[in-house]
Amino acid sequence: MKYNLVGDYGLEIHSHLKKLEATTKQVQFLGKHQISPDYRAKMVDWMVEVLTTFKNSDQTLFLAVNILDRYFKATEKSLSSNDLHLSGIVSMFIASKYEDVIPLLMRTVINKIGHHKFEVPTVEDKELEMLKSIQYKIGAPTVKEFLDRYIEELKEPLLKSSKFYKIALYLAKLSCHNYGLMQLPTSLLAASVINVALKLFEKLEPKLESKRVLTKVIDFAQLEAADVKLAAKELLTFAKNFDK
Repeated sequence: MKYNLVGDYGLEIHSHLKKLEATTKQVQFLGKHQISPDYRAKMVDWMVEVLTTFKNSDQTLFLAVNILDRYFKATEKSLSSNDLHLSGIVSMFIASKYEDVIPLLMRTVINKIGHHKFEVPTVEDKELEMLKSIQYKIGAPTVKEFLDRYIEELKEPLLKSSKFYKIALYLAKLSCHNYGLMQLPTSLLAASVINVALKLFEKLEPKLESKRVLTKVIDFAQLEAADVKLAAKELLTFAKNFDK
C-alpha cells in the first residue's frame, strides 16, 4: 500500500504548525533597535536577490526572514543598522543549512555573499549568538508553510493551479518586506495572501467562485473573516505601492 504522507498527516501537520505559531509571536520586534522598517525592508529585498541567485528553495527565504525577525525580538542587545548586514547573511546561512539539500557553504558566504567583509570567526560567532537568542529553535511556521497547507488540504483545483500559486507565492514574498504584516500570525497572513490572490485572479477567471473558496480557507484556518479581510487590505495597499 502506498501512503501519501502529506495527505495522511496533513491535519496533524497543520495542528502542529498552529501550536508552534502561538509560541513565536513577533509583535514590535524592532521596538528596542535602531533599525527602521524601511532599512529592514531593503535587507529583505537583498536577501530575496541573494537566495534567488544561488537557487535556494523558497522556504529557505521565508525561514531566513523569520529567523532574522525572531532574533530581533529575542536578543537582549540593542542593534543598529550596522548590525543588519551580518545578521541577514547569517540568517540565510542558518536557514539554508536547515532547508536546502545542498546548503550555502561558508566559503560562499564569505567570498560571494559577504564580499570578504567578514572573517570566518565573525560569522561563526554571530551564528552562535543568533542561535542562542532563538534558543536553537530554527524551525518555525512560515507564511509559505501555511499557504501550502491550505492549498493541499482544501483540494480546490483553482488553488492548485500553477498560475494561482505563482501569484500567491509572489504576494507572500512581498509581504516579508512589510514590518506591520510580519507582526501578524503567519496563518492569518497566509489566508490574506490567498484573499488578495483570489481578487487578482478574478480578472483572469471571471467565473471564479472566490467568495466560496475564501470561506473554505477561513473556516479551515479557524480565523475570523474580518481579520483576514483587514490584513488582505493592508497587503493589497502595500503591493500597489511597493515601488514607492
